[in-house]
Amino acid sequence: MTSHTIQEIQNKLDLLLINTENILNIVDKNDVAEIREIEDIKESIYSPDFLLSKNFPLRDLIRSKRAIYEGISNMPGEVEIKRLIKVAQNILQPCRDHHGVPILPNSGYRSPLLNGITPNASKRSQHMKGEAVDFEVPGISNIELARWIRNNLDFDKIILEFYKPGDPHSGWVHCSYKSKEENRHEVYTTHDGKNYMPGIVA
Repeated sequence: MTSHTIQEIQNKLDLLLINTENILNIVDKNDVAEIREIEDIKESIYSPDFLLSKNFPLRDLIRSKRAIYEGISNMPGEVEIKRLIKVAQNILQPCRDHHGVPILPNSGYRSPLLNGITPNASKRSQHMKGEAVDFEVPGISNIELARWIRNNLDFDKIILEFYKPGDPHSGWVHCSYKSKEENRHEVYTTHDGKNYMPGIVA
């Protein structure tokens, strides 16, 4: 094999490597562009201003002072957001429409990490699934709110939490929603977050 032939082979190998790098660069750039496009779409659909129902933007059900303080992301995924939509449309919005006052939930979605550092939070909390909300209605006692939901709405579980008899605005109402087929219609009261009594107990 002559030195000329060896040089020709080397030139062809160099050219092949260059073409391969160019192809990989194009693929990488296309992948990056596609990923960015997907992220842009997600951001535009599920920004904090995305309306879960007429009066409840996503931000109202993901806000958390604890998450901000701890530097924890509390942005739910698509599955959890679809569940939050059900909660907003079947629980929060009817409560707002009936009582005629703005409602700012105490707690909605909680990421597993956030839930893990939240005092008294259950390890199986429906908040992590986007199926539950803790809230109060200004001017309405929490026991009255719990009773109204029980008597008028379809729901999965109601818990009158940390309610103190004699103090109508103590505690809050925890309410979850799954689907018409899966809702269990369970009702409980707890004064301490540990002992649960069936029903709404004054």
